Amino acid sequence: MSKEIKILATSSFGAKIEGEAWERGLDWGPDVIVAQGTTSDGGPNYLGTDTPYAGARDVKKGLAGIILSAKKKGIPFILSSGSPGGSNVE
Repeated sequence: MSKEIKILATSSFGAKIEGEAWERGLDWGPDVIVAQGTTSDGGPNYLGTDTPYAGARDVKKGLAGIILSAKKKGIPFILSSGSPGGSNVE
């Protein structure tokens, strides 16, 4: 018999990891939080100009929100990292 696993996902660390929608997702009782740090599709400009899709402050804030949410709920988080053209994100 298989067990249902509830996943709370976001497409990017730079996404807004707060507010009513995020809290509603947490209230559904996820078993894990996942995020794609590479964005869904930043387009060619970011690759060609070596600029990050999201600013460092937004990435750090989003990552902190994910980690704190997972810690609060006592659940794991799984993240990929990177950004198109974002080698200069500090």
